[in-house]
Amino acid sequence: MKRWNALFVAALVAAVILSFFGYKRASGRIFETGTKALTEVLTELRSSLEKDLFIALSQINSLVLETPEGTQTELRYWMQHLLDKLGAADVYCVLPNGESVYTYELPFALPPIDERSEDWYQRAKEMKPGSIVIFSWKDVRGRYVVDLAFRVRDLVFRVSEYPLKSFSEKLANDKIRLTLAALSSKENVKSAVVLASNVYKSGAGIEISQMTPVNLEDVGFLEGKPAIVGELEPSWIAQKRQGIRTFWTNLGLGIVIGILVLWIFIFFRRYRLILRSPLSLTIAQQALSSTVAIFTALIMLSLLVFMLGRSPFEAIKEMIAWAFFTRAGIIETLTRSVPVTLIATGLCVTFEAGMWNIGGEGQFILGAIATTGFSVLLLKDWPSLAVLIVTLIVAALAGALWALGPALMKVKLGVNEILSTLMLNYVALKLLDYLVYGPWKSAKVKNFPLTDPVPVTLGKIKALNVHWGVLSIPIVVLIVWFLMRKAVFGFEWKATGLGFEAARQSGVPVQKSQVLALSLSGAVAGLAGAIHMFGAQYVLQHGFSPGYGYTAIIVAFISNLNPIAVLFAGPLITGLFVGNARLELTMGFPVSVSFLVQGIILVSVILIRNLFLHRPKFVKRGGT
Repeated sequence: MKRWNALFVAALVAAVILSFFGYKRASGRIFETGTKALTEVLTELRSSLEKDLFIALSQINSLVLETPEGTQTELRYWMQHLLDKLGAADVYCVLPNGESVYTYELPFALPPIDERSEDWYQRAKEMKPGSIVIFSWKDVRGRYVVDLAFRVRDLVFRVSEYPLKSFSEKLANDKIRLTLAALSSKENVKSAVVLASNVYKSGAGIEISQMTPVNLEDVGFLEGKPAIVGELEPSWIAQKRQGIRTFWTNLGLGIVIGILVLWIFIFFRRYRLILRSPLSLTIAQQALSSTVAIFTALIMLSLLVFMLGRSPFEAIKEMIAWAFFTRAGIIETLTRSVPVTLIATGLCVTFEAGMWNIGGEGQFILGAIATTGFSVLLLKDWPSLAVLIVTLIVAALAGALWALGPALMKVKLGVNEILSTLMLNYVALKLLDYLVYGPWKSAKVKNFPLTDPVPVTLGKIKALNVHWGVLSIPIVVLIVWFLMRKAVFGFEWKATGLGFEAARQSGVPVQKSQVLALSLSGAVAGLAGAIHMFGAQYVLQHGFSPGYGYTAIIVAFISNLNPIAVLFAGPLITGLFVGNARLELTMGFPVSVSFLVQGIILVSVILIRNLFLHRPKFVKRGGT
């Protein structure tokens, strides 16, 4: 087996090296291929500009010989013909005396404007016949248009908004930054004015280092000597690098996983697993298993971040810093930890008694429904303190009754409480939707399915900006801890959880203990629903719970069913999920990542604790 181990280690190292150098080589070729593509695009852009201006020049020169020397009516007819050929917005002529002749005879007289002193007129007069001068670049809904001027004998014509169709199409490139700029006339000054660009606005000043000059015969540019400037779009480079990184990472991981699967197959062909008699976990082992589970989840999250092409260090830093070291993150963490910690505290009782309560979510929702129903519909005219006290009691009873059904089905009919409590979660969700979309829907808000707000709120602790319900956590934790560790109930729950039959033979009322444990767990979850409504939610609406009841299961297991440990584990685990939600916002991670992290933590806790309990040992097949 030693040779196989050495071979597999070598294969793993080779896979990692292959992935690393493959990524490095492919990343290095980004600039090589990008530079080649840049050169091609610059050439195509210059050719497209030459094509558009050559078409305009050809159209104009084809009609120059037909330019009339007679009346303004004949001149207007010629300009209409030119306008149709060029597809521009307008054409007009400036006569030697400064008078302007427009394509269409106007029904009113314009104030006389002498344009002979304008730069474009002077430049057109200086150019030889058969040439044009380009100026006044404009971006019209993603299409560039220019004005151009030319002279025929002693007449100067100006064409307004001639479209550069081919040039505009080539300029619309999301991979390369392209700019047509007019260079400064001063020597040794590498500055230019933007004429057209897919990055900058026309008229903006930029500094340039490398450029592709544009030399067009019989075409002058009023703003200065033109040049095309191009560079690779940084976002495109980052996207390409991320794609390459994702590909080689996934390829390397695939090879590594394949090698590990092969090694496991060969290993178990030679060895078999023996589980020894279970031992009780020490406090150190419990703490170690919880810590390892959290770190395992963070490592898996880092790996996922890396596979998505992001920096794992930056992601973990952002997640932890936001949840635990920013005011807004701390407020959100503490607010969300109230229902999670309370529900987890109640779950400790159920799990201690050997019952599986997966219905904390539904019991929490029932508590919120009872809170809204009594406070908004029945007790809204009562004094605030009376409404608060009565509603908290009613919400706890609602959660207890929702859990009582599965408890009775378990002890009387033998129905699996995992299925019954889980299915009742969906019943609670449908009941919630029925109420907020139906009879309880607020008449004040027409477009959203929600109820009227509760008439009483808990207010906020000014120093923390968190509602006073956060103080219920230590109170409930201490009560449950006392019941589990100091009261007779706790002994009965512990004995029932260790073994139903042994507890029954010892005189423990097993069925009564199970019913009481599950009902108490539901009562605490219902109480959490009421506190959440009065402190943070205020209105009942669809999807108001992001899964507090399921997160509480993880907190209970992380705490090894110790209510005191829940007091610290609740905010910690909640903070990790708050930070993960931050990554969804800032880095675009899918929402499912939060559920993935929850699953990893839960599986890790169960696996590691079972390793400590059973102390697995591998022996060669055929041996003992």
